[in-house]
Amino acid sequence: MRDILIAGNWKMNGSTESNKALIQAIIMQCEFSPHVELLVLPPSIYLHQIRQLIRETPIKLGCQQINQHASGAFTGETAPSMIK
Repeated sequence: MRDILIAGNWKMNGSTESNKALIQAIIMQCEFSPHVELLVLPPSIYLHQIRQLIRETPIKLGCQQINQHASGAFTGETAPSMIK
């Protein structure tokens, strides 16, 4: 049987307060299963906060937008190395 992936991103929404409430609600309401992966993908500005909120849970963290270039004059973009 294949595992199930449930993923959600914020688009251009969120605040530190609303992020905390959302993650707390997910943690309280989800029944975690080894066959279901849960992935959240906030805007890069909130990655640090979300990482702290999910650190003792099985929730995985990703970034909703990453530029394919390693560096350069790409205003407002985020390189994979910066996310890592």
